[in-house]
This record gives sequence, C-alpha cells and structure tokens, in this order.
Amino acid sequence: MKKERIFSGKGRYFFAIILTLMYCIYGTLIMSIIINFNHELVNHYELVASVVNIVIAVTMVAILLFLKRDFGKVTLKSYVCGLGIYALPMMLFMLYYCFEATRWIFFEHVALYTTGIKNIFCTSLFYYITVGIAEELVFRCGILNCLLYKTNQSKKKIAIACICSGVLFGMMHLMGIFTDTESTLENKVLTIILACCIGFVFAVIFLKTKNLVVVVILHFAWDFTTFCNSEMIREKYRFGGSYNFIYRQIPIIIIMTIIAIIVLCKSKREQLALGQNSTQAKELENNMQEM
Repeated sequence: MKKERIFSGKGRYFFAIILTLMYCIYGTLIMSIIINFNHELVNHYELVASVVNIVIAVTMVAILLFLKRDFGKVTLKSYVCGLGIYALPMMLFMLYYCFEATRWIFFEHVALYTTGIKNIFCTSLFYYITVGIAEELVFRCGILNCLLYKTNQSKKKIAIACICSGVLFGMMHLMGIFTDTESTLENKVLTIILACCIGFVFAVIFLKTKNLVVVVILHFAWDFTTFCNSEMIREKYRFGGSYNFIYRQIPIIIIMTIIAIIVLCKSKREQLALGQNSTQAKELENNMQEM
C-alpha cells in the first residue's frame, strides 16, 4: 500500500523531483569522495566523471529491479523505428557535424593540437557513453516509469509525463551555470532550454520504441557531436574564426520536437504504455470498444 500511495496522484511528480535532486547530489557526493581520496584526479575530470556515471548506473539498475520497473525491450524493429524514422533528422545532423569536426581536427588541423588529442577523444568517448547510460536510466527508465506507474491515463496525461520528464532533465543542467566557466550566460540558458526539449523528445521515442538502447545511442551521439565541435571551436577562436554551434542545434531540436508531438498525438495509449501497463491499457481499450 505504501508504494501505491507514493506513486499515486501528485505523489509520483513529487517523487520524480526528489529522484532528480538525489541524482545530482549523489553524483556530486561520489565525485567528492573520489577526488578527496586522490587529489591528483582533479586534473582528470572526465575519467572521474565516467566512474561516477558507472556507479550511478549500477545504483539505478538496483533501484529499478527493486521497484520491479520495466527496462524496455530490444528488437530490430525498435532500432529501425527509433533511429531510422523518429530520430532520422537528428541522426543525419549528428553524423554530418561529427564527421565535419573530426575531419577538421584530424585530417586538416591536427598540428594545432597536442599529441594527446587521440587520448582526449578516447577518454571523452568513454565519458559520453557513460553519461548517456546513467542519465537515460535515471530520466527515462526511472522518472518516466515513475510518472507513468500503473497508469491507464489519457494521452494528455501521458504527454504531461513526457513534458515533466523533459523539464526535469533540462533543470538538471542548471548545474552548468555554476560549473561551466567557458560558455556565455546566453549559451548556458539556451543549453537548458534545448535540454528540456531533448528530454521530451527522448521520452516520446522511449515510450514509442520501448528500447532504452535507442535513447542511449541518441544521447551519446548528441553529446559527443557537441564535444567534437567544441574542440574545433576552441582552436578556431585562437586563430580568428568562430561559429556558435548551439545556434546550429536549435533548428534540428525544433524539428525533433514537432516530430515527437506528432508521434505522441498519433499513437494509441497502449502503444505508449510501459511494461505491464500495456496489458492493462489494452484491456481498457477493448472494454471501451465493447461499450
């Protein structure tokens, strides 16, 4: 009964907010413990952050197993739909800009960088993979599952759950305002707004495909593409040229948000249900048709 009360009505939204705060505090606490254990690791942020993400991911899996929450399913159809249909514009955008940035760095201007640029890329590659896994476990498998716990609700309420999941995902990036010393305040605010939209898009794709790996791939690819372009931007600034990559992201996020809204509106409730909810939603749909 206790679990039912926690996840009923407004309780599920309160629990989602608490889970987001716990994610931020828990990650900061683990990082502080690691750095205090070895102060030299402060110069290897991405390596430490990768370890933190792994710990968070393992913890989140344990919590989800305890709560008997659904991790989704992995099918060829879900990959094709998730990456090749719903997220196709985003995939094309990321492939193009990631290729352009790596070509600029490694094949045209590698002399501008230190000899450790390949190590930096490998470390960052591992870091952004762990970021994608940890954050998708928290915000899609955790928070979205919490918001849709045993729900036979209307598409309107499912949409509200997706929006709430996206907003919480965006608000989590508020920490960047205090930790990011290189970006302008305008870019930081835009990053938060875009993160809210991306969180909403990922929530819809996860509900539609039931495939956690799809949203992890999208999350990783988006972050890694941004990283590749930030490395290129840093050198362009040094030599008198620049462009703001975040402004190139805005059109694709608008397109993806529109696609997500269309997918959400055109999908049936049982197609958006998670785990055991899908059976309940199907039974409800059949009962309504019989009436």
